[in-house]
Amino acid sequence: NMATVTSSLFERGPADSDILHLASRALNAQGCCSGDHFIVFKGSQVSAVTRKSCAERTIKQRDELVAAGKIKNGTFMEDVSFSSPSAAAAVIVGGEENGLTAWKNEAGLTLKQMQSE
Repeated sequence: NMATVTSSLFERGPADSDILHLASRALNAQGCCSGDHFIVFKGSQVSAVTRKSCAERTIKQRDELVAAGKIKNGTFMEDVSFSSPSAAAAVIVGGEENGLTAWKNEAGLTLKQMQSE
């Protein structure tokens, strides 16, 4: 029954199988794909520092999220939507990342592997 599935999905958010984890030992961050956006979940951690490789747009986006109160003390205070998995990962780690390989599901498959299945 499709109606039941839909209502329970909204009540508890994305299915566990859809939740992705950033493949970083230092940071605990979770998110999911949502249409053509990538949502980083409230409670995800953000690197305190940026790498030398960090793009100007990423630094600007990090600063804007902090100024807006969406990132506080290295933690996302609410779910935040990004234009892509790579943009989300770059803001979190403070440097350029390939989102297709940076995000993995519970089974350890990268986003790239999941999309090719």
